[in-house]
Amino acid sequence: YGTAPAIWEAVGSAAPTEADRNQAIATYAAGRDAKAAVRWVYANAEAYQINTHYITALGGSAGALLSVMLGVTEPEDYRDELTVDQDPTLATTHLDQPSTVHTILDFWGSDGLVSALEGAYGHQRFDATDAPILIVHGDEDPTVAFSEAIDLRDTYESTGAQYEFHQLVGQGHSVWRATVAGKGLDELAFDFVVAQQSLTVE
Repeated sequence: YGTAPAIWEAVGSAAPTEADRNQAIATYAAGRDAKAAVRWVYANAEAYQINTHYITALGGSAGALLSVMLGVTEPEDYRDELTVDQDPTLATTHLDQPSTVHTILDFWGSDGLVSALEGAYGHQRFDATDAPILIVHGDEDPTVAFSEAIDLRDTYESTGAQYEFHQLVGQGHSVWRATVAGKGLDELAFDFVVAQQSLTVE
């Protein structure tokens, strides 16, 4: 599951089962890879004609945790915990590039990768400058508890950052065919991004 800082491994070692411990440690590598992927986009924006002023992070379940992390954490998070000497692969990940995303689409996720930073390092990252977030979550989700969505919504509410929240009544996990006020989730997400990024649709 990749290289992780010693403190991250120490925090993960407190998990109740070996599988939980491995998963806890693996989340660091996942977060680091996600940050590196966004930096790659910035580094290659000219070659692929990407407008980096309009980047959205989207995910469902574990992907949503990564998306929330990308929109909330600081550039150094999931980047500077290890040095290039400790992990030489970092040298290939465009460390000089930003990792900013401008909107978050969170489908049945949580703030787990953000709270993990607080658990390991004491960093509290939520503030009013966080990327606007769309939170969509089934209230009968057996995999990621609906309370996680409530907590994330309440955190955004407390900081004043922009958010939109949708409770999928009677729905579980990964319900991609769900609708909200007659809209499919793809349309819901599209409309949110257009509104938050002040895009012109032709």
